[in-house]
Amino acid sequence: MNCKAIIFDFDGTLMDTEEAIFHALRRTLDEFGIPIPAGTPLKQLSCHRMEDVMSSLGVEDTQKKTTFLEAYHKAYNRAFSESAKPFHGVRHVLSRLKNRGIRMAVATNEIRANLDRFLPLTEMGCFFETTICVDEVKQSKPHPEMALTVMERMGVPAANTMMVGDSFLDIQMGRAAKCRTCGISHGSHARKELAAHAPDWLVDNLAAIETII
Repeated sequence: MNCKAIIFDFDGTLMDTEEAIFHALRRTLDEFGIPIPAGTPLKQLSCHRMEDVMSSLGVEDTQKKTTFLEAYHKAYNRAFSESAKPFHGVRHVLSRLKNRGIRMAVATNEIRANLDRFLPLTEMGCFFETTICVDEVKQSKPHPEMALTVMERMGVPAANTMMVGDSFLDIQMGRAAKCRTCGISHGSHARKELAAHAPDWLVDNLAAIETII
């Protein structure tokens, strides 16, 4: 692949945030007194978009959705500081990619306020030419709007762009935007789940990406 740019997901791809998401969701559900549906593990819920999580829990009222999301993001802000950390070797991989002239960006379902707070803590912000968050687009993943916006900003065509993420939402977004896609199995969705969505590549860690591009 003649790769000139990589769009990375954030949570579960660059950052190990599984525990933070789990605790933030649990705190929010407790605050709202919402029970988890029988037979639905909380971990399973934490792998999906918050819009889908709210719908599955019966949170349909527009005002309640807004309040729920505000509470969740507040809880996640706290949980991120307590338990989130970069996956092993991520900074070194990003540094080597940058040295090879690969342009990089982040497309995340995080809100801008959280990403602007989190990214400096990771010491990875210097590697990314641009970032885009869920509250800056009309359509969240898996809609291609985020990826299309990033490619337009960077002036890089889809044929030379790779979308890397740990969720089928990332794979679906990349495919919809006509990018090449790479699933990474150390995040929210296991290798088998990612494979079902037919990414162009499927790896177990970010270092493996260096052998693809």
